[in-house]
Amino acid sequence: MEENRTVCLSHSYNLCPEFFFEQIRNGTLFRLTGANEIDAPEFQEGGFFKLLFNERGTISGSIIHLSDSQLWLKWNVDGFGRAPEHDTEVRISMLHSDKTELTLEHRGIKSNESAVAKERAWTEILKELEKLI
Repeated sequence: MEENRTVCLSHSYNLCPEFFFEQIRNGTLFRLTGANEIDAPEFQEGGFFKLLFNERGTISGSIIHLSDSQLWLKWNVDGFGRAPEHDTEVRISMLHSDKTELTLEHRGIKSNESAVAKERAWTEILKELEKLI
């Protein structure tokens, strides 16, 4: 049986968690993926999203948990020159004191190649998010 992999990244920001939720709610986080088209109409539990990358692939999923400090997404990937990967989970958690500690975990990744690609992509997205501050 193949073992699933997890990518875990963490960073401190000088802003409150509400800022980050607004970046998700207004579509900024999804735009930072480089998607050409974004369909994310409902920022609530059960809400869905779909990201289209012209002639490369699709990422889709749903919001499975949403609270003041956490967002969990079901994450499905098709295309990008790899086997489809469905039902992975992205968990974003934020702890706030004088700064906000944002932790992103991408769980259930099926291959090392996919884990490396996801870690590279999420690292870049978090760097781009920091530039917005």
